[in-house]
Amino acid sequence: MGGRPKSCCLKLKWSSSEAKLLSDDVLLSSHSIRWGVLVFLAAKSRFIKDAEEAAEFQNFIICVEMLIAAVGHLYAFSYKEYVGANIGGSCGFTGSLAHALKLNDFYHDTVHQMELEMEMEMLVEITHCHYHSTMDRKLVFCDTKFLSLLTTFRDNYTILSPLTFSVMDTMTPLLVSPKIIDASRLILELKILTSRMANSDNHRMPPHIALFPSAGMGHLMPFLRLAALLSSHNCTITLITPTPTVSAAESTHLTTFFSSHPHIRRLHFPILPFDSSSTPINTDDPFFIRWSQISQSLPLLSPLLSSLSPPLSVVLSDFAASMSFSQLADHLSIPYYVVFSSSARFLSLFASLPSLNLGGIEDYVEIPDLHPLPKSSLPPPFFNPNHFFTSFALSNVQSFPKAKGMFLNTFEEFEMETITALNNGRVLSAMKLPHVIPIGPLEPFKVENGEKSEKGSDYLMWLDGQSDGSVVYVSFGSRTAMSKEQIREIGNGLERSGCAFFWVLKGSKVDKEDTVGIEELLGEGFVERTKSRGVAVKGWVEQEEILSHPAIGGFVSHCGWNSVMEAARHGVPVLAWPIHGDQKVNAEVAETAGLGMWVREWGWGGERLVRGEEVGEKIREMMSDEKLRRRGREIGEEARKAWEQSGSSQKALMEFIDELKHTNLAGVEANIA
Repeated sequence: MGGRPKSCCLKLKWSSSEAKLLSDDVLLSSHSIRWGVLVFLAAKSRFIKDAEEAAEFQNFIICVEMLIAAVGHLYAFSYKEYVGANIGGSCGFTGSLAHALKLNDFYHDTVHQMELEMEMEMLVEITHCHYHSTMDRKLVFCDTKFLSLLTTFRDNYTILSPLTFSVMDTMTPLLVSPKIIDASRLILELKILTSRMANSDNHRMPPHIALFPSAGMGHLMPFLRLAALLSSHNCTITLITPTPTVSAAESTHLTTFFSSHPHIRRLHFPILPFDSSSTPINTDDPFFIRWSQISQSLPLLSPLLSSLSPPLSVVLSDFAASMSFSQLADHLSIPYYVVFSSSARFLSLFASLPSLNLGGIEDYVEIPDLHPLPKSSLPPPFFNPNHFFTSFALSNVQSFPKAKGMFLNTFEEFEMETITALNNGRVLSAMKLPHVIPIGPLEPFKVENGEKSEKGSDYLMWLDGQSDGSVVYVSFGSRTAMSKEQIREIGNGLERSGCAFFWVLKGSKVDKEDTVGIEELLGEGFVERTKSRGVAVKGWVEQEEILSHPAIGGFVSHCGWNSVMEAARHGVPVLAWPIHGDQKVNAEVAETAGLGMWVREWGWGGERLVRGEEVGEKIREMMSDEKLRRRGREIGEEARKAWEQSGSSQKALMEFIDELKHTNLAGVEANIA
């Protein structure tokens, strides 16, 4: 009979004797653990000092294991055909030795030794006799370990009668390189060939998307929400988690997320220890230090990415890792997108950084096709080219054009002018930015009931007892703490405002180090005086649960972008009090959209001590401003419509997913062809 060949996957059961034959090979499946331990010990002992030396050291370990593996194969199979030899008769010891010494089969072993998964199955192309007689050999990637599996299959081939079969060895690429990044790419190419043949013309595998967040809750949360969202649209998701995390909140959220989303894969990525002697940076900020560590460690990620099955369709990387990820994705021929965790307005500034002249006397920065931005709104490090944040930003910005697109947690109706200007290419003349894809406001990922804290239930019960729109919510994010003096002035302002309040406190930059008690932060008697109309808590709270409660009527916020989007999603007016980074630019965006008010005279949080009288007055003004509340409700409705059928954010996301589904693997296959 004619027609197309059929492909199937045969899972084979192992007898005890066959398992024994493979015992040495199975032992080698723990190699990834050994590599990690040896590299870690070498780094701790200062034997290696940076990521390049770590890669070279890991390469050395791999080469030693390859030699051991080759000798082991010769010993174990000296009177059987060697892996890669034609199936069908024995080659004898001499034939096996000659075959083993061929470079292509040695490299064949190299590829398999670098596999991070051991799948005891093989892909076999089963063809009808007529087709087989006219097509002698077909390429099939045999994702298996060594000869005994092939022998087991050959010995049981009669179960396929009256069909015939052909089992082909791995097609060895022409390029052989000692570089780990090149070897990783070759592994990925082989997996892609496997997947291409495993799929029929009428059925394609769902896209496989890897996401890589950076350090800090403000960077992690958009990735968790985006991962859950993409997974709900039938995409295979792998979330890469650099470990250890900086904050306890990150670790807790990751545990909760994977517990509630068991179908999303977690790929642990232990990062190299920070060595200030080899990588001097002029900051003690733990999050900046972690960004530097991640950047140094990323070259070691390539074997992990190439080992994933099915092969990756695309990678989504945090903008703080854009430079390293663009190089990694280019080497592995994987398309990549940037996830920018701030506003479109700040992106226009961030992308313009290489061409900005900040040394002039002008008070404003000119960005083409957008209204000028006050220099006072720029992050202070931008004025110091030697600051870590500035140099790090510049290096990542210059890699943006290599991305296929940029995801932003915003929506067209909220930042229409900026998004349009960015996508029309009018903002930058020297550098072409990739297409901006607004997919906000991202909704919270679902959590199983058993994962919700009792503490959160208590807060919601308290809010249930308050009148609609009567409570002001106060939080300055997870990144930076106010001084003790400023915290007490805010407390004074809340008392003076006469409003009910829900206040989330933070005593230090990193929550693991936050040991100061509430009484010590707020001063003696504050909690007792305000217990009838206010709640003050420390630690992480589910902010979106708070903002979505009908009792909340206003939000005193640092204007971290996630907070702005959550306020917009629920139509809650904002009193902006920026502290650092992008937050003044974000405050301007919220004010321009009509969502909030911003007291510019307060400057950066911590720049000067703002007295309780001023704080209380502005809180009363926000809570009593009916125009602000009405506009807040309108923005909340616009945010909801953005995710309705044919809404702007829904449409942007589905266009991305549809493109992946229709061109799954096409970009990489084009590079292989």
